[in-house]
Amino acid sequence: MHDMVKALKTLGDEGRLRVLALLAFAGEACVCEVQEVLEMSTPTASRNLRLLEDAGWCESRREGKWVYYRLTKLTLDRQLIIDGLQTELNACDIVVKDREKYEVLDQQRSVCKY
Repeated sequence: MHDMVKALKTLGDEGRLRVLALLAFAGEACVCEVQEVLEMSTPTASRNLRLLEDAGWCESRREGKWVYYRLTKLTLDRQLIIDGLQTELNACDIVVKDREKYEVLDQQRSVCKY
């Protein structure tokens, strides 16, 4: 029970909900992408990601000096929570703008690789 309480408390912050929505949309993002898209300081983005990871909502992997985050494979109860949140977040103007900013950033990154 304690784990679920911790997981739900973690979602009680607008910034962390936006991070979660961005990870769900992007599939995977590094701290610098989260920081840039959501216009958070690097320490705030890192802290939000760490709290989400500690509560079991996302996981990380290191690639060189970069740390990438993605949603974890969720248990059914957590997946139902995410599905319900996604419905609400999809209608949220700030989340829609976050996604648009991420798409522009992703497109710029694609252009720079070639």
